[in-house]
Amino acid sequence: MATIANDCMEEVVDRLRTFSPAMVDDTARIRRDHRTVVPRDDCPRIHVIDGDELPDKAAKSCYVPVEFPFIVAIFVRDDAGFAAADPLKIAVMAALDPATAYPHSAVLKRGRIVSNQEIADADSLRVDMEFVFKFQTLEWALDG
Repeated sequence: MATIANDCMEEVVDRLRTFSPAMVDDTARIRRDHRTVVPRDDCPRIHVIDGDELPDKAAKSCYVPVEFPFIVAIFVRDDAGFAAADPLKIAVMAALDPATAYPHSAVLKRGRIVSNQEIADADSLRVDMEFVFKFQTLEWALDG
């Protein structure tokens, strides 16, 4: 069963893969995934991590506004430092340009960019780019 959120996430991955020659040498390194640690030898890598759909339960109409947060996690080698993620952050922003149309008239909003360093020496550096899709769905529709 397709949902609006799923359609939007597939569009995000497709857009990132389209920009992949400038970002990552293998499109298989760009995927939807869960929160995970990526070894530094597996970098660079880009994971799109789903959030939870957040309907506005106070809305009193046939359509309910929904927010769907997600993260684009960029993994780079720790010996390259966080500056190695800068070209990838720029490419992600260009690929996900909120001025372009998304499925179901969803609107993309940019959020925070947070840099993290894992504790283990074999881990990569991670930069989380937060985004939120906003769209409307029928109040009782399960398929969006």
